[in-house]
Amino acid sequence: MAVANPSTHAHDAMASGQRRFVYGLNVAVTVVLACGILGLAVYLSTRFRTQFDVTRSGINSLSPRTAQLLRKLDQNVTITALYTVLSEYDTLAQKRQRRVGDLLNLYESVAPTHITASVIDPMKDSSKLTVIRDRLVKLPAYQNEAAPHKAALETLPALQETLTALLKAEFDAMERVAPEFRVEKFDVVQDNFRLMAAETRGEFERIDARLKGEIPAYGEAVETLRVYLPKIQTTLNGLQAWMQRAATGLPPTAPPEAKQFYNTAATRYADVLARIQKLLDDTKDLKRVKLEDLYTKIRNWPNSPVIIVETAQEARVLDFYEVWPSRRDGSTDNDGDRQEFAGERAVSSAILQLSQKEKTAVVFVRYGGPALLKPDMSQMNPMMMRQMPDAPYQQVSRSLEDAGFVTREWDVQTEKTVPKIEDAARTVYVVIRPEDAPPQNPMMQQRPQGISPADKQLILDAVNTSGRALFLAGWRPAPSPMPQIPMSGGAPYAFSDFLQSTWGVGIKSDYLTFSFVPSPENPALWVPRRGATALVTLTKPEQLVYGEHEITEPIQSLTTVLMNLAPLEAKAPPAGVKLTPLLSVAPSDDIWAISDQSAAQEEYSKSHGLKPNEKDIKARDGGFPVAIAAESDKGQRAVVVSSETFAVDDVAFRTGLVPTGNTLAIMNLNPGNIELFLNALHWLAGNADRIAAGPASSDIPRLSRLREGASAQFCRVFLVGIWPTLALVAGGAVWLFRRR
Repeated sequence: MAVANPSTHAHDAMASGQRRFVYGLNVAVTVVLACGILGLAVYLSTRFRTQFDVTRSGINSLSPRTAQLLRKLDQNVTITALYTVLSEYDTLAQKRQRRVGDLLNLYESVAPTHITASVIDPMKDSSKLTVIRDRLVKLPAYQNEAAPHKAALETLPALQETLTALLKAEFDAMERVAPEFRVEKFDVVQDNFRLMAAETRGEFERIDARLKGEIPAYGEAVETLRVYLPKIQTTLNGLQAWMQRAATGLPPTAPPEAKQFYNTAATRYADVLARIQKLLDDTKDLKRVKLEDLYTKIRNWPNSPVIIVETAQEARVLDFYEVWPSRRDGSTDNDGDRQEFAGERAVSSAILQLSQKEKTAVVFVRYGGPALLKPDMSQMNPMMMRQMPDAPYQQVSRSLEDAGFVTREWDVQTEKTVPKIEDAARTVYVVIRPEDAPPQNPMMQQRPQGISPADKQLILDAVNTSGRALFLAGWRPAPSPMPQIPMSGGAPYAFSDFLQSTWGVGIKSDYLTFSFVPSPENPALWVPRRGATALVTLTKPEQLVYGEHEITEPIQSLTTVLMNLAPLEAKAPPAGVKLTPLLSVAPSDDIWAISDQSAAQEEYSKSHGLKPNEKDIKARDGGFPVAIAAESDKGQRAVVVSSETFAVDDVAFRTGLVPTGNTLAIMNLNPGNIELFLNALHWLAGNADRIAAGPASSDIPRLSRLREGASAQFCRVFLVGIWPTLALVAGGAVWLFRRR
């Protein structure tokens, strides 16, 4: 029988105790480390706000163009939203406050070193309004802005005193005129002096109140004077003329005092009129005070919530309708809101305008025809007030201004000098195709005129001087001397010789591109695709192919629609010129450009279908370009798009119902059009760093369904939750296993 050694039992017991101590210490150290990392993670999560959008469609992200803008910022920007919720039942106000807050969080997360963003509820913390006001007043752009206004108003108290004394003296003097020498309208004139004195006192009191506000409104005071003082001038001049007429009607028996009163009005009024005129002359060229305009918007936050965007130099204040414009189609969302959220577009535009160091002017060049950028109000039908006129590039112009461009319009038919844009470092010309002069009508003696060679050269001289131009070409029916009789073929393009000789870009303007489908009656023949009988519509990606270029790289997935296409050629560019196709018709059997449209129409009527002939340009032979970028070794650039209407509002901003997930949303049907236009202008201006897809061109409605916690914060979730939990579970498992 074996006998256990007591020392062995003691050793085993001690070893077991040591192991438990070591294992327990291991668990304790693990728990302490986990808690330490947890604390560090909590600190880092409050210190850094980097977020990642894990939604497949990127719905909770800023657009690539905005992200690119923010990452290239070289100065600090403060964004402050003043949004309040007056009632817990006001769901629209709650939604808008939340949406704006989510948007500003995204701005701060993309550029945390340069962007500081916050949402303030002035109803809960009005003291922060004072902080904002004091900060705006100290910005360099507004330091001496009102100095000339203030200097001009220094003479105002003396003028007020003199004018008030004059009006009272005139009224009292008329009181002393004997009743028998009071001429016609005497009582009316005397009453005018009394009323004018009261009105003047009220106007000057209002001006004085403006000068004693939180921010003295020197600009508003000057504008009030420029409106009111001419009225005083007109009244005093009228009274002076009345007294001169009254003096001629006085009887010979009138006392000298009465004659002197009527005859010396011009002398009595001369000093006041001269001082009024001097004040008007001193203030006529003074501009509005920007700081006052900003603060007026800020003070109106209860009626119109605002977003304030500030740099170290100046600021912009975005009012409610810039951030929440009315829906163009008049529809409402699920909340019954008639406003759509355009916060990213508005805020990014403000940041760009404040941060850009140089401005680029975009000049739309036309020869006659309707206005392009602003509607011609003279064409408005007074009997139909709701039918407001519009301009073909009106909305495009607003998009260009949002992108930091300055837009102008140049009608060469009426203006023979190149427009000068103040503070613009460079100019890009968008050359709209001029109207073609129709052939001579035998029924009319006067020959219709088109663009003259001199006017054409005027445009080309401006383009050559700038070295940057976008030409809108394409197919257009040949003009007919009689509108009821259409001509065959296409009209020649006015600038085709220039584009061929300067850039090596040829335009087959007499060819019209059609998209076909096999005839259901005869598979050997082709019939125009539905909707392409009058207009040719090619959409990416089925029929158009984007080229490899800076302009098109960010918009490869966007739908682009082009109409009335004429093929372009880029075979032999001049020395030093590089040509790159931006858009090309994809190789296909069902697309070709027809040279003789009349013959094709006759054949179609006879055979109920078509086949391409030898003269037609077939896409199946390798496709053909319809948009080309050209660049010379001297730094000059040009873009040619063979669709003259691809960027008009009706095409570039056409909307419709589009399925998104499990619902339908009203979205831009042709987002590639406006992005191609904007990116081409950025490239022409040499601003390649601004080329990207914008917020209005996404294939999903960005930021429309953002909710609290929708943007996954990977660092915070992983460090705060996942990693410590795994460490505790692992430590607990080891402890339980060792206890067995």
